[in-house]
Amino acid sequence: MEKKDIKDVSAAFLDHPLGEGPEAIDVEKMKQILSDKKTLKTVRLNLENLLHNQDVLESAGATTSQISTIITKIKELLEQLPTSDKKWNKPWWNLDVETPEIFEGY
Repeated sequence: MEKKDIKDVSAAFLDHPLGEGPEAIDVEKMKQILSDKKTLKTVRLNLENLLHNQDVLESAGATTSQISTIITKIKELLEQLPTSDKKWNKPWWNLDVETPEIFEGY
């Protein structure tokens, strides 16, 4: 995750409760969305990464109370999401992509 992504995700956790409803981060819906193991693994790794990079929030001006709220919600969400212990030889984002050949001079 880049610093801007950490800030964006943290803002969502700060501004929205965990629960049900249009303004909430709905854990049950997230479980459905994250039924794909690779996506689940990516989301879990990113949330865990955020827990280890609280200094980004401090440098962005978040208060101790705000950081505590964000961290508490992320930990609660991680406890409720399934775990994904499967490992892949190649992460999905490192797959080879065929690059078209560009011809110069028609």
